[in-house]
Amino acid sequence: MTGTYHHGDLRDAIMTETLAMIREDQVHLIGFREIARRLGVSRSAPYRHFKDLNDLYVCVTINGFHLFIKALRATEKRVRQAPQCLSELGKTYVNFAIEHPAHYRLMFEPRYFRMSGSDEVTQLGAQAFAILKQGVKRSLTRTQDSQTVDETATLAWACVHGMAMLIIDQQIFDRPEAQDFVSRSCDRLLAYGRHLDRRAAD
Repeated sequence: MTGTYHHGDLRDAIMTETLAMIREDQVHLIGFREIARRLGVSRSAPYRHFKDLNDLYVCVTINGFHLFIKALRATEKRVRQAPQCLSELGKTYVNFAIEHPAHYRLMFEPRYFRMSGSDEVTQLGAQAFAILKQGVKRSLTRTQDSQTVDETATLAWACVHGMAMLIIDQQIFDRPEAQDFVSRSCDRLLAYGRHLDRRAAD
């Protein structure tokens, strides 16, 4: 519980409480009545900001994607040397999940809810993947073969998503060890991408 709501932006307070409940593995308790009780507001108050629980989840997910895309774009802008771009984007991807595990679960785990009909979520997800794909294109300097780029981007996504989930589920490593593991793994992923690049160029 993040604390009783007193004043200010109730919409943000509801979203913050939802994220806290996800972090605390209390997804089964999430509902407008329970959130209102925890924030000390009327049971009807959440309905002034969200149509239903799925609408709440979608709004929190959209917020998460905006934070995620901002982090990826900052890395893309910071990394001037093209060969390192894919590796650094991979690190940013996994570190976002480590730092924002509740957001990340909503963004990438459909078992929590169905977001069918949410065009904005679909578009934001596509934007995030496009940044990763652009990192692949920048890193594969010998060829711009579309199949190689697509396959490497998909492989990169699968790798970093798998690492992210294993780490936030505490299946591997404590956080300091995870940071080193992410760094080494993304560097190896870059090396494999370069291998595919050489093969496509030959």
